[in-house]
Parts: sequence; structure tokens; C-alpha cells
Amino acid sequence: METIFAIGKIIIGIGLIVSGLVPKYRPFIGMFAALLVALLLVERMVK
Repeated sequence: METIFAIGKIIIGIGLIVSGLVPKYRPFIGMFAALLVALLLVERMVK
């Protein structure tokens, strides 16, 4: 279970960095941030 959350955070982190650096993907920052918050909430509920 831990590895699923770790992999998810890495993917979302890469997504945030890419959308931050590439102006074309700028609109997706909000989506990645929302995914990260959702992932952290689920992780907290599971533990």
C-alpha cells in the first residue's frame, strides 16, 4: 500500500514540475495539486 502512495506522489510531483516549467501545461497545475491533496487525504484515512 505504501508503495502505491509513494509512486503516486512521484508521478504527481513530476506532473507539477513539468506543468510549472512548460507554459503550455500551466492550466494542469490545479489538477495535479487537487490530485495530490486527494492522495494525501486517502493516505491519511487508510493509516
